[in-house]
Amino acid sequence: MEDTRYRTFWQRIGANLIDGLIVGAATAVVMAPLLIFVLASSLDADKSPGGAPELDLSPSGEAAIAATVFIATAGSYLYTIGMLAKFGQTIGKMATGIVVLDHRTEAPIGWRQAFMRSAGEIAILTAALAVFAAAAVAGAGRPAFDRLDTFHTVIAYGWWIAEVLTMLTNPRRRALHDFIGGTVVVKKKHLDTTPQRRGEFAQPPAGLGW
Repeated sequence: MEDTRYRTFWQRIGANLIDGLIVGAATAVVMAPLLIFVLASSLDADKSPGGAPELDLSPSGEAAIAATVFIATAGSYLYTIGMLAKFGQTIGKMATGIVVLDHRTEAPIGWRQAFMRSAGEIAILTAALAVFAAAAVAGAGRPAFDRLDTFHTVIAYGWWIAEVLTMLTNPRRRALHDFIGGTVVVKKKHLDTTPQRRGEFAQPPAGLGW
């Protein structure tokens, strides 16, 4: 019989949605002023009939937007890695009652394992940024950037599909990033409450799930 401790698919979906809302809100607050400034400075009334403003991003404007997206993405990974290393849970995972543990001992993970869980996505993002930067230096036009963006999207969705298929085809429901990081996701209510099992995870602020 399958161990129900590891049946966490829907909890993971819920956790990702919650974390996405948190990261999205934080990104909007921090990055919105910069984006508004860049977009406003790129409106060119002279290039539109009747004087209506038209968006015309300069290379520096495009670079600023790309940098903004990069900073926001990096912030989301810092949030995930930091929360998992310290608490074994993001806020989303706290809300849905799941915790990330070492797959061999089911003891708390550290910074290395927390980072390795995100290493695949970070590698894809880093490779994409490197290719886009090389294309920009080479003076590639908009069609080339559109093709690169489409290719990156296909790779990213392919990774996500591999994650889901992996998680659904092994008894402990370990996704691809769990295999890379040496982790397993467990329903918190099934954990032992002994100090040996709970290890050295810090306690989140009151009301966040523990």
